Amino acid sequence: MNTRFKTFFFSLVVVGTSSSYAADFNKACEMYLHHNFGGPKYLVYEGAEVGFIGKSWNDQVSSVIVPAGCQLKVYLHWHFDGFDNTYTPGSHSYVGDAWNDQISSVKCICN
Repeated sequence: MNTRFKTFFFSLVVVGTSSSYAADFNKACEMYLHHNFGGPKYLVYEGAEVGFIGKSWNDQVSSVIVPAGCQLKVYLHWHFDGFDNTYTPGSHSYVGDAWNDQISSVKCICN
């Protein structure tokens, strides 16, 4: 992936963030539209805090992959409001009934 594309895509992913951070383009939490990692993939790079995942992704996530050394913290509402849940490293082919199609904002937190 070329640097220009990474910068452009990274800019799209972090729309709505209000925090400063350093990103590592080699580590990213992955969210998928469907269970078993089906459909489009949404990348949340290490350190990113996304206050709104976008109109087309809001309340649509069904599966996630979290890299080693990271956690994906998800929130029910925009701007990290409402109930939250944390996914630990690994492949989660289904986020669970309580979180399926409920995620609106996220943080990819890595050590």
